[in-house]
Amino acid sequence: MTQITINIEPAEHARLRRLAAYAGLGRPEVLLERLLDHTDQAITRPGAWERDWLAQVVGPGPLAACDEQTAE
Repeated sequence: MTQITINIEPAEHARLRRLAAYAGLGRPEVLLERLLDHTDQAITRPGAWERDWLAQVVGPGPLAACDEQTAE
């Protein structure tokens, strides 16, 4: 498993902590892991509901590029 480190502002951390708590996930790290899992599903599963969600964030072009690389 690869580990990454990100730096966020205290206010951002507080919002993630609240969201994670309200979602029953406990810690912000668990919330971020869940978001990364859904991001991966958007990339690897062309019919996944997450694709529309991710396309709103990165645009449809990057997803299409991932599809082309997967097909090679």
